[in-house]
Amino acid sequence: MKYEIRFSDSDMLKRKPISDEDRKELVWILYKLGYSTYETMDGDVAITATDEDVTELSGISE
Repeated sequence: MKYEIRFSDSDMLKRKPISDEDRKELVWILYKLGYSTYETMDGDVAITATDEDVTELSGISE
């Protein structure tokens, strides 16, 4: 199964949006982990992930 994981910088939780510098750092970290990032229509950073990727990113080990 494939998932779209979004790293949103919207203000849904009443937090201030992430800075451009933090956004670039997030993309760099995801790239170093081997993920291809893209920008959604809403302007969020996103990756496509498999079940294994979701497990790895969540920090849960089996």
